Amino acid sequence: RRDRLLRRAMAAAGPIRDDERLLLIARLNGTVVGVLVVHYPVGPAENVEWVAIEHATTVLAMELARLHAQADAMTRLRSDLVVEMVEGTERRRALNRAQALGYDLGRPHRVVVVESGRDDDGEDDFFRAVRRAARDTRLGSLLAPRPGEVVILADTEVPWPTFRAAVLAEWHGDGCRIGVSGRRSKLEEFPLCYQEAQLALKIQL
Repeated sequence: RRDRLLRRAMAAAGPIRDDERLLLIARLNGTVVGVLVVHYPVGPAENVEWVAIEHATTVLAMELARLHAQADAMTRLRSDLVVEMVEGTERRRALNRAQALGYDLGRPHRVVVVESGRDDDGEDDFFRAVRRAARDTRLGSLLAPRPGEVVILADTEVPWPTFRAAVLAEWHGDGCRIGVSGRRSKLEEFPLCYQEAQLALKIQL
């Protein structure tokens, strides 16, 4: 019923009525980004009310676009920090970048490398799947996509079969392998952690 209602709202030129509610689709560059629902139990909406609802929908679309852009920027900044850490970077630079993100690099971390096991162009989908699994298992929030893999700086301990199962659930059952490094707190040792995680993957093969 909800799908039918949304299809009807998307096809309409303005707000539609559903029992005691008025619905209007919020679009941004032609893409649906949200739905505005107003409780309106009495009679048909007047012109001024339609204008108000349409204006509110425009504001909703703009706010969602701002939040999405902000989230994308934070993801890129976190990914850049992860890449710098595993490739080797100057300590003060890394600490300054982490502080700007509100992240504490002073905690011990492991480097976790997750390989998709697929040679197609679904790297963006795989990164999102690993990010959701890391969020759900509280593994960590610093992730970076790399060709064929996702690198995570993990600041908590989780059962690795549980994390792998979470990745597989998000990745719709497609295979993946996980390499986990030792636990270290010195920033200059993070490249070694990355090598350890890579070695763990090679041993599995």
